Amino acid sequence: MVALIVVLAQLEGHLLHPLVLSWAVRIHPVVVALSVVAGAAAGVVGAVVAVPLVATVWSVGQALRDRGEAEA
Repeated sequence: MVALIVVLAQLEGHLLHPLVLSWAVRIHPVVVALSVVAGAAAGVVGAVVAVPLVATVWSVGQALRDRGEAEA
């Protein structure tokens, strides 16, 4: 039973979580997974904050790119 719980937790954490978050923030699931792993290097708080931070940076970059194209 414990092995099943561990397997399900790993599937959720490494497969389902990036897929759901990528849909919510509109970035690729691999980017979500990599940002969580990178944030986890800073601890639990880093893992939690990593995806919103990456999503914010991505959105700002897209807005600046769109603004530059509109001015050209």
